[in-house]
Amino acid sequence: LILARFSSAMAADLATLRSALQRQKGRLAEETRARSERLQALRLASAHFAAEEPLASQLSRLGGFPRVASSLHAPAEALEAQISASQALAESVSGVVRHLDELQLKVQTALALVNDVANLKECVATARRGLEGGDLSAAASAARRFRVMDGENRRLSVLESIAPDDFAAMDYAVRRTQREVTAALEKLSHDGADANRNDEVLKLSLLLGSLGKAKEGLRKYLHFMDKVIDQQLGASRDFQPMAGEAATFNPAPMLSRVFNSSANLLMRNLRNVTEAFESERGGVEFLRLVELKVEARAALVIRSFVQGRDLNSRAAEALGPGAGGNPSAQLRSSSSPLELQQRTLTLNLLNDCALILQHCETYSRYMHMCFEGEAEHAKTPTPERTTQSELAESVAELAAHYSSIEFQMVQAAMVKALSQDSMLEAEEASAYPRPFPSVEESFFAIKQSVRRALATGNAGAASATINHACNALTMTLLVAYDTLIKRIAPPPPQLLVEMGRGGGVGGGAALQAQIAARFQRGLTTMTTATMTFGDKLSLGFGNLGLGDGLSAGQSQKPLSNDRRKEEIDDPIRINLRVLNTLAMGRAYVKQLQMDCKTRLLETFEAGSGAVQLKAVIDNMTSVGAGFDDSLGAGLDAVVGVLKSPLKQIITAGIGAASSGSTEGEREAAPSYKMSEVDFNNANANPNPWIFRTIAALQVLLQPYREAILLEIWAQLLQRICGFFSKCIEGAIMKHDFTLWGALQFDKELRMIILFFKHLVNGG
Repeated sequence: LILARFSSAMAADLATLRSALQRQKGRLAEETRARSERLQALRLASAHFAAEEPLASQLSRLGGFPRVASSLHAPAEALEAQISASQALAESVSGVVRHLDELQLKVQTALALVNDVANLKECVATARRGLEGGDLSAAASAARRFRVMDGENRRLSVLESIAPDDFAAMDYAVRRTQREVTAALEKLSHDGADANRNDEVLKLSLLLGSLGKAKEGLRKYLHFMDKVIDQQLGASRDFQPMAGEAATFNPAPMLSRVFNSSANLLMRNLRNVTEAFESERGGVEFLRLVELKVEARAALVIRSFVQGRDLNSRAAEALGPGAGGNPSAQLRSSSSPLELQQRTLTLNLLNDCALILQHCETYSRYMHMCFEGEAEHAKTPTPERTTQSELAESVAELAAHYSSIEFQMVQAAMVKALSQDSMLEAEEASAYPRPFPSVEESFFAIKQSVRRALATGNAGAASATINHACNALTMTLLVAYDTLIKRIAPPPPQLLVEMGRGGGVGGGAALQAQIAARFQRGLTTMTTATMTFGDKLSLGFGNLGLGDGLSAGQSQKPLSNDRRKEEIDDPIRINLRVLNTLAMGRAYVKQLQMDCKTRLLETFEAGSGAVQLKAVIDNMTSVGAGFDDSLGAGLDAVVGVLKSPLKQIITAGIGAASSGSTEGEREAAPSYKMSEVDFNNANANPNPWIFRTIAALQVLLQPYREAILLEIWAQLLQRICGFFSKCIEGAIMKHDFTLWGALQFDKELRMIILFFKHLVNGG
């Protein structure tokens, strides 16, 4: 109390002295500012005189300056003396202030020591009462207050010197509390793992932390929870199939049990452990303990499933040399009860594998979320998890077997569908363009397989399944279609006969008249449409020299619809069905890729697995490019078999005189060495070669247009136009031209262009 009163009096005197010093300093500052202003006025006046007055006047004024300077000398000396006196006073006051500050610091230190001694006595009393009454929490609380007096133990060392008895008593109380808390934890641990005692064990473990034994407290708690987790999850032997049940072992219920139990454990205890052992990152250690226990049991379940279902041999068969099987054998057994039963068993096996992978992936994501929560709570990076754990290796093995069996199913579906295609080649073609059923059935099987793999959430299984699907499309489906492309046959002989008839006499006259009328209407919109054809199409036209060489003197009835369908339309439709199939395959690949990207965003989180899967999905573009290349090769093959008829059409039309049975039926090749009179006559009497050519082209190309899809008909027609233009160029280069002949050929060429445009837009 004396020290406190002395400190208060000294503080009051110090405040008074400080205020007096502040007032003195203020007066000195005011006087200094006034003298500075007078000196500045003198400087301004001197500058003004220097600028305004002549030199002689300034010199005269300087004569009186010594008197002014002598009058200022006395006030300046007085000011200097006053400043010196103020400085001495300030130094004296500062010394007093420093001495007072030192006294105040010593007083505060003495007061703190008095307070520490009082706290020490209170801690000793509280600890004794707690130990005598069995209240370990009170004793530990007193010990914690004693420990936090000074983090660096400087004050504790001073207390030990000024109050040795109390310090020794408190040190004994702390050690005794540690022993009794440790003994209580050992007793609870030996009594057995009881989840109901979890709070009590956690409380005692926290008491060790307050006694400076946080690591030991966390270790004791985790040792207790190790037994609790084993009790909650069940013994490892409970996760193995019983004898004789390995082949029908269903792991899904066991995995659900172990994963759900671990989630319940974490939901009840993780937050408390995190807050209780925050300094030791107890939440992370608890998570690792639970993860270790759960993964050991889950890995045991998966290994039992793999061994019981013999997935190793199934995967080896799927990736072996005979993965696809014998097509004929597949076809013969496609409807057998044994094959249907085997397919059902395999689908059930795939569903079981997919469900296991889905459970494991869900558990893995939940644990990752828990670890991220711990990192966010501690404001530290997410702790690294063991990527090569026992469960991770078992899941990777299962995913590899699963994707291999998926490949086996897809491959078998493709082989079966292709075998059915071979039967359809001899059947009657449909009345409209359609692909082979194999492409739709194959992509249906692939779509099911890929969707099942993506639903697992496992990036490895999904990536492998998609890769296998792409390989099956490339190595099985495209190879089979490429074989069919090589077998594209030339136009049926009867089509060449019909082409000759359509471009010549007899039944083709009406067709030529329709074509002439149609293109005459089209030419009215052209700048060169000045010619009129009238009824000149009734002239007798010679044939093209194709087919059976019909002439004007011969007569043959046109084919009936049934015979035309049987001899022309059906062979071409079957022949070109592979092109429709490739076009549909290209579209199916794009649809499958878009579906995979959509499910990727819905199912997978951002991470390395999602990046890897996205790269695999993007690689499906190369499969679509493979279908494009095969389709282009097929279109080139069709153009290749049409080259000979196209050359004959040009040769018969513009290359030379058409043949006939009599001299009157022979028609001269068109001549383009024309005068203006010839040009006008050609408008009234056009050379019929252009209508014969267009009629023959329509007869030749119409069955092909009806046999393939419109989306690829334009691509085929573009190739045909490219070749046909070269044929026209080669034939026309053998003719001589005048200006009027060139105008006439331009009209005829525009008619051919209109015909090809009609084949695209009109169709």
